[in-house]
Amino acid sequence: MDKQTRESRQAPLIHVDNIHKSFLMGKEAVQALRGITLDVARGEIVCLMGPSGSGKTTLLNIIGGLEEPSRGHVIVDGENVVTLSEDRLSEMRLTKMGFVFQNYNLLANFTARENVEVPMALRGL
Repeated sequence: MDKQTRESRQAPLIHVDNIHKSFLMGKEAVQALRGITLDVARGEIVCLMGPSGSGKTTLLNIIGGLEEPSRGHVIVDGENVVTLSEDRLSEMRLTKMGFVFQNYNLLANFTARENVEVPMALRGL
């Protein structure tokens, strides 16, 4: 195993550094996330818990490249998610991430199994 491979395996799979996210609601800025820092190791299981409106979904969306932070950095498997192109983000989500959305973004005419099979088919599995 070369040095770069060893270092990438030792580095956290997900590194979130000082993430802030604010939204405009009318004329008022609402702070959804304030200075979130988090490391997730390969194979580690993490549970985000908190009351409704505490920023859990916003944080997951930022890690997955679905939203941009107002400031801060997100590194997933050695890549800075904030600076990736849309094409590279799509590829990363296809090959390295899985999302189960709270609003059930499923294909309406497909069974649950078929919905799971779609990304697998896109990867040639």
